[in-house]
Amino acid sequence: MRSLETELGLADLTSAELDALAAAVDLSSSKACFKAKDVVKHPLLSNVSRATQYRAVQALEDKGLIAASQDAFGEFMLVADSRISGQRVS
Repeated sequence: MRSLETELGLADLTSAELDALAAAVDLSSSKACFKAKDVVKHPLLSNVSRATQYRAVQALEDKGLIAASQDAFGEFMLVADSRISGQRVS
């Protein structure tokens, strides 16, 4: 698993950040944009403190894994990266 994380460039993420990223990927499967509160409320982050949840979302944005939506204020979207989403980027 660690080699896969290293290959994907995720080895330096904390466990909370990995959970937040997995939550974002899950949310993105049903709609393109999501709010930070949607990530925070995701069951994967239920055992993490509220402050850590929001820090994890901010860290994902700082690391370029999610980005603020151009179309919807206060919403985020996954950065198109086929290594994370499993989809091919053209």
